[in-house]
Amino acid sequence: MFNAVLKLTLEPAPEDAETLDGQSKICNWLYNHLVEKASLLRQEFCETQNSDTAKTLYTERGLRNLLPKIKKEKPFLKVVHSSPLKNTALRLSDAIQSYQKTKK
Repeated sequence: MFNAVLKLTLEPAPEDAETLDGQSKICNWLYNHLVEKASLLRQEFCETQNSDTAKTLYTERGLRNLLPKIKKEKPFLKVVHSSPLKNTALRLSDAIQSYQKTKK
């Protein structure tokens, strides 16, 4: 079996490049916002030992499930398709879970 590799150079039009850059910045903003939210949830969990807080913070889809509420508060998030936003939240959840595993 022969595996071929084809490399293509992506040269988006200037307006497309600007759109991609803007959406990337929105995903970065969301990641940082979720980091702050996770920090507050961790602090709340340490103080109250609330299982709902732990579920939001330490489950795979906990932070992702916060997106609908955040989108209502921040309408500019609706510019980006939901998949990149969900993936942003899932990447942070994975990072938190990996960090927790190393702490044990």
